Amino acid sequence: MKHPARFATSFLASSSIGLLLLAQGCGNEIITSGDGGAGGGSTSSGATGGGGASLGAGGADPVGVTIDCTAACAAPAEGACFESPDCEDFCHEHNGSWGEPGASAFSFCATNDFMCFEDFEGCTWRTLYPMGLDVTAELDGEGLFAFESLTIQARLDGSEQPLVSTLIADGAFHLDLTGHTSIIGGASAILWIDVDGDDICDASDVTAFILLDVEPPFEAPRLHGDVFADMLKQGGFGCELL
Repeated sequence: MKHPARFATSFLASSSIGLLLLAQGCGNEIITSGDGGAGGGSTSSGATGGGGASLGAGGADPVGVTIDCTAACAAPAEGACFESPDCEDFCHEHNGSWGEPGASAFSFCATNDFMCFEDFEGCTWRTLYPMGLDVTAELDGEGLFAFESLTIQARLDGSEQPLVSTLIADGAFHLDLTGHTSIIGGASAILWIDVDGDDICDASDVTAFILLDVEPPFEAPRLHGDVFADMLKQGGFGCELL
């Protein structure tokens, strides 16, 4: 069982590492820039420049960085949760597709993460974006024939951006949702269909919270959610958040 004090300390440390790892690095020289890397040569895991500060604003950091997966996974700190085979499998899956910030975040997770409830991908997201980031998420619906020609409105959960709207046509819709959101533990969107057309979200309308898939590349994550009729609930649940 995880000791509460160590749990809290590791959470604070891993949150701050997303802001500090670019300056401090992870100790071992295990990162090699590929053709898409900045500089094209061997560099330490700390040589990530200032890219991390701009990632949340849509910065286009170079990808194509490869690391020595065996070295990255060889020496986890005492009490760390991850085992070498899982660590190396994840590393090989993404090696060469991440940039230096993503590779450095993974290297930190491989040796220092004590959050036993999360996987490598979750730790890497949390390390890179402890304060969230600005994103554009795609929301697609189909099979919504019962709401044909009605207006559907949505925004990222927790975002202060205005609702984005479109009409449901042929039972389908597409929306691009922009805003600042956290992707730690996943991201979500809230949507509303104004069934009675009174421009007031209430019990006669339909709402839903949609969990979004968050996918690499780590330097420019892609968020997407699918909406189907059985996800929609009548009764005004969540109206106070719109």
